[in-house]
Amino acid sequence: MDQRELNIQLREKIRDLELKNQQLEKLALQRSDEFATIRDSLEIQVAERLEIIQQQEELKKLASLKRMAGAIAHRFNNAMMAVEGNLGLMTLRLATGSDEYKMASNALLAARGATQVGSMMLNYVGQRPLQLQDVSLADLVRESVTEFQSCTHHSVSLKFIPPDQPLYCSIDEQQIREVMESVLTNAVESLDGASETVEITFGTDYFTTDSLPIFFQDDNIKDGVYSFCQVKDSGKGINPENLAQIFEPFYTTKLVGRGLGLALTVGIMQKHHGAITVESTPERGTTIRVLFPSVSPPAQNTIVPCDDVAAGHVSLSGDILLADDEPIILVIVKMLLERLGFTVHTAKNGPEAVDKVRTMDVDFCAVILDILMPEMNGIESMKEIRKIDPAIPILLISGFSEEDVPLYEDKPDAFMVKPVQLSVLRSKLESLLA
Repeated sequence: MDQRELNIQLREKIRDLELKNQQLEKLALQRSDEFATIRDSLEIQVAERLEIIQQQEELKKLASLKRMAGAIAHRFNNAMMAVEGNLGLMTLRLATGSDEYKMASNALLAARGATQVGSMMLNYVGQRPLQLQDVSLADLVRESVTEFQSCTHHSVSLKFIPPDQPLYCSIDEQQIREVMESVLTNAVESLDGASETVEITFGTDYFTTDSLPIFFQDDNIKDGVYSFCQVKDSGKGINPENLAQIFEPFYTTKLVGRGLGLALTVGIMQKHHGAITVESTPERGTTIRVLFPSVSPPAQNTIVPCDDVAAGHVSLSGDILLADDEPIILVIVKMLLERLGFTVHTAKNGPEAVDKVRTMDVDFCAVILDILMPEMNGIESMKEIRKIDPAIPILLISGFSEEDVPLYEDKPDAFMVKPVQLSVLRSKLESLLA
């Protein structure tokens, strides 16, 4: 083989090597792009996982804070019940118009105002009792808007646009008024006093739980059709980094001591199996939707009251047994019952109450049991008393709402939420003994 042939073969091998090198470089570049895509995907997955972990940690902290707030609220309500009860009884015994009566009345008003602090805390933890009614959402919001408009700056216009068809929801009217007041306050304050309009509209749509803020992603809220009230403002808007914080307690971009409103709406909306969504763009405004599960329009029934109950001829008298482990609560409720005309026998715990029903030669017309008692709680005491005498009417009292108490199939004849007020106690016992 001569030199010429050798050169030709060498050039061919070089071309083959160059081609293979180009193929390798192309493959390496392709693999590099694939690796970069995989790396970016992994980074996104890790970031999302870290965000989920962070949210779970925040929810754990929030749950811990709610437990603490709930315990404080119940202790506070028990204390205020004693203050309010004693002041109320004092006003009944003082001469109307006397200086002492005026001082006691002022103190009673202040005590009732202080009780609202406990209600606010129970709102936050979702333990405030509900009084649900099927009502027109638009009618309720219209009343809230009208009341709010009378108290806000006249340069701000609240434009109310009712729905084409009534939207009915099962809600506690007073609590949802508080929610709407918080939402409207948030909208108006974002306008910074400018001559602007806040628009209130209504609608119905399908929502999934993963589209809701993390605070509302729990087992009580399901994917489905929700009726909503939408409050839209053209104010300053909320920065994206702040948007996730607006439902946190004490968070505010304003003065210290502000910003409680939306945090307090969370517990209320959770109890209603509803939610609040927020969309906002800085300098372009915010849109808040308050969501409720839709219900069918209520039936138009005519209620005919029982003659005896309607006429108010229920006799409040006889022997009644009262059990509560809080001495001050035991004293004040005993005084209220005596004021109504009962002879009151007391027990400081469940076993003592059961023993008195079993051993005392007394025909009790009713038994009142606090639920949270040591040794034997009110529910357990109720079961034991019914074994002795199934005919005795039993009224359970608690700082929790009835739906938060695990009664299961063992239902009391009546249920009452603390703080106990004379008028409510009278009404409960009139119905119980009718």
